[in-house]
Amino acid sequence: MGWLPLLIDGLDEAKDREGLSDLIHAVAVDAGKNTSILVTCRRAVYTNDLLYGFYAVELRPLKPEQIEFYVRERLSKEKARKFLKVLQDDSRTMALAGSGFLLAMMTYLFDQGTLVPPISRDELYKQSVEYLLARPRNPEQRRSPTFR
Repeated sequence: MGWLPLLIDGLDEAKDREGLSDLIHAVAVDAGKNTSILVTCRRAVYTNDLLYGFYAVELRPLKPEQIEFYVRERLSKEKARKFLKVLQDDSRTMALAGSGFLLAMMTYLFDQGTLVPPISRDELYKQSVEYLLARPRNPEQRRSPTFR
């Protein structure tokens, strides 16, 4: 049996949080050690009883210097310069870049030449899904557990 990464984003946005929490627990028990589960939730909404037994971590937004460091490490010199200019010119996109996960998505799409500066998290997810569905598939290519 292979390793299964499971990402559930926005637990606080679910209509039935308790039901979803029960489902997450059931998956965790059934899948055992071959599964890593990451659940995101707004801090203001999260209570320890929602996902009892899970380890909770609070992620703070990235600082501008951390964003710049990541971008310069991830992209070529020229692309990094252009991407940082996009962030400087669009405060909405810069706000999204404070999330490491969203920043990784944006730099990946920018590197592929498909990023249109998002105005919302939903738009960024839409662009990511559209890119992933449109790109050619190579069944011989080894799958990596990272977004890169």
